Amino acid sequence: MTDIEIALCEATGDPVRRCGCPDHLGGRAVIDGVTVVSPKTGCGTRNGYLAHRRKNQRPCGRCREANAAHRREHFDGNRERNRAYQKARRLAGIRLQEMYPVMFRRLLNEEMHNADQRLRAERALRDGAEAG
Repeated sequence: MTDIEIALCEATGDPVRRCGCPDHLGGRAVIDGVTVVSPKTGCGTRNGYLAHRRKNQRPCGRCREANAAHRREHFDGNRERNRAYQKARRLAGIRLQEMYPVMFRRLLNEEMHNADQRLRAERALRDGAEAG
């Protein structure tokens, strides 16, 4: 078994990834006076952008810039390949639907139920905000 050193927050004593103090939010840690940004979730990275989206947050400017650069690098020069991929994905979905119709219907019903719940919650929030 490999020993993994976990940096602890000096302020809270918790692991840096979970302490929640301002120095360590967004995958940042200040260790020995040096700011270390997590390559996985730090702001200013594509993964930072995705982390904002997963948390239903508006991505910060640096994360939006990193995502735009990623899209330019990976998608703009490959339009034909992207179209081919989207077509292949659509056709694969159709084939899966035909191969597993019962499972497809069950998944579709679950997703529609989830969508209905989200819409109701959004509508209730909107109506509450308009009334208040």
